[in-house]
Formats: sequence, C-alpha cells, structure tokens
Amino acid sequence: IALFYILLTVIVPFINTPLQIIEAANNVDTMSKMQINAGGDESITGDVINEWYASTTRKNGKLAGMGHQIVQTADKYGINRGFFVALMDMETTSGLNPCFGSEYNFGCIRGSKPSSAEDGLEAQGKLMKRYAEGTISVVPKNPTIQEFIDTYSPSNENDHNKLLTHYHTVLGYLGVDAE
Repeated sequence: IALFYILLTVIVPFINTPLQIIEAANNVDTMSKMQINAGGDESITGDVINEWYASTTRKNGKLAGMGHQIVQTADKYGINRGFFVALMDMETTSGLNPCFGSEYNFGCIRGSKPSSAEDGLEAQGKLMKRYAEGTISVVPKNPTIQEFIDTYSPSNENDHNKLLTHYHTVLGYLGVDAE
C-alpha cells in the first residue's frame, strides 16, 4: 500500500516530464536544510517553469503559463523560486485542486479567498516573506525548508516525509541544486 501511495502522490504526476533531475548532492536531507529564501535560483526562469507545467499533468492548472509571474512574485518577496513552485505544487497541484473554497488559494492559506491567479500568488508571496523574515509564529529568521514546514504544515496534520520528498522532486525537475 505504501508503494502504491508513493507512486500516486510523487511519481505519477511527473511521468510526462522529461527526466531532468539534478543529482549534484541533492537529497531530501540536504534539501530540507536549504533556506526558503536561498538565492542561486536564477536558472529557474519563467520559461523553465512554463515548460515544466506544460510537460506534466499540471498543464491544465491555474498556474500553467504563469511562470514569469511566479518568478516575479518569488523575487519580489525574496523566496527561492524553486521552493515557491514546489510548495504551491504540493498544496494544490499547481492550481489543479482548489483549497479552502478558492481555486486561486495556491498555498492553502486559511481564510484567504484570492479572486485571481495574480492575487493568489501575491497572497502566497506575502505570507512566505513573513516566514522568511521570522515575523510569524516561532519560525526563525531565514528558516530552512524543514523549519518552515514544522510550522506551516505541522507533522500532526501532514506527513513531513511526503512533503520533503515532493519538494525534492519538484526542485530536482526545475534544476535546483540544494547545496
């Protein structure tokens, strides 16, 4: 059952994606220690994100074709582009699945009801900036991905191994080297 679950949640969504996984020291542990506002992601352009969406089951999601806006929002709020994409992909399959009654609530933010994709990106960017600044809850300034999910997605509500594996997979397909 566990293998079937892993196939459905992690591998199947990427079957149509060309295998472009970066191997350079990328593993789940290394990636979990990457800061959510880590730079060095300039190779993740709007075109790279759009190509990834177009080659996966996400091609019909609300974020498909929005790669340039995603990059602009991640940069505006100082969030790693790859992690910004990976988080929204984990939460809503990049806009395929509505969250809390909103088709544009890409981060499953409680109480958020954005009325457009742009508003949804802005809401997610603003919230993540607060996490990166350490001004929300008990998260330290410049948190690692693990420190972020400890608060954003507590382990009593979410499977952290599943989250980290998913983030690792998306970051790998986008070409992020967590080192």
